[in-house]
Amino acid sequence: MKVGTDGILLGSWVETGAAEQILDIGTGSGLLALMLAQKSRSSSRITAVEIDNKAAQQAQDNVKRSPWSDKIRILCQPVQAMDSQSQFDLIVSNPPYYKAGQQFDPARETARHDGALTLPQLAQRVSQLLTPNGRFCCVLPVDGAEVLSKVFKGFGIWPDRQCLVSTVEGKPPSRVLLQFARGQQHMASEFLFIRDQQGCYSDLYRQLCQAYYLNF
Repeated sequence: MKVGTDGILLGSWVETGAAEQILDIGTGSGLLALMLAQKSRSSSRITAVEIDNKAAQQAQDNVKRSPWSDKIRILCQPVQAMDSQSQFDLIVSNPPYYKAGQQFDPARETARHDGALTLPQLAQRVSQLLTPNGRFCCVLPVDGAEVLSKVFKGFGIWPDRQCLVSTVEGKPPSRVLLQFARGQQHMASEFLFIRDQQGCYSDLYRQLCQAYYLNF
């Protein structure tokens, strides 16, 4: 699974805080798990689930080569199969959101389409696995964010932080970084554009991601 801008944005934006148990749903190459391992406490432990065998093996290989191999556990299974007794202080996901019928090569079909994990299924599973004071963070298209927020409200979980992301300065936002927590709370909102009108990375994007880009 290729490293994408969505994953980089989410991993850079998430605040790990005091989270001890962290879950990455749909880890792909292990990108988010590794980013969270880099910024979280030394005592934090990260479980990363991935349903594609080859992707899970790639994630495992990447973890073994990293300085944080003792913090990350890779599980090749759907998140629906996880024991509901498992509880996490922080859950993150760069979920599949394309509808069935949109074409990708077979290796990326499951990762990109929502057939294996719809947004309502994701919300239900997160509600079961999240600790009472836990947080869930994800990245979605603007319309998908509206759908997920509505579903989460049925579980008593509300968005309390968001960042609207535009690819180019002056364009409407195409992505939303979202943080959810239990109970209705004040929403803190930010805005970020990735490139300016000259095609250069914006200062805000550089500041956000500089811990993960060697050329920043």
